[in-house]
Amino acid sequence: MTQSSDIISKFELGITIQNVSGPPAKQNMKMNIKFFRVKNQYGNQTYMSVQGIENCTIEEVNDLRYRTQLNFEMLEMIIAEWAYSRWTGKNGSWDITKLKIERK
Repeated sequence: MTQSSDIISKFELGITIQNVSGPPAKQNMKMNIKFFRVKNQYGNQTYMSVQGIENCTIEEVNDLRYRTQLNFEMLEMIIAEWAYSRWTGKNGSWDITKLKIERK
C-alpha cells in the first residue's frame, strides 16, 4: 500500500562537529532535509527526512505527527533541535561548532 505525500519544505544543513570527550577530531557534513506530509495519517501528518550528501551516511525519517506546537514558519528550529539532540544530547560526546541551515 502506497500513500501520497506532499513536500512542505526543503533545506540543506551544513554542520561541523568536534569531539569533546576523546582524542581531538573534527568533522564537516552536509545533509538534505525535507519536511513532508503523508495524507490520511494521524496528528499533523508531518515527517522530516534526513539524507547525508557529504561526509555523512545518515538516512532517516523522523515522525513529527504528534508535535502539537509545530510551526511551519519555523522549521529551521526543528532542524537545529534535531542536530543538537543527535550530537550533543544528554550523553553526547560531540560539540557543534558550526550550524548552517539554508532553505531551498
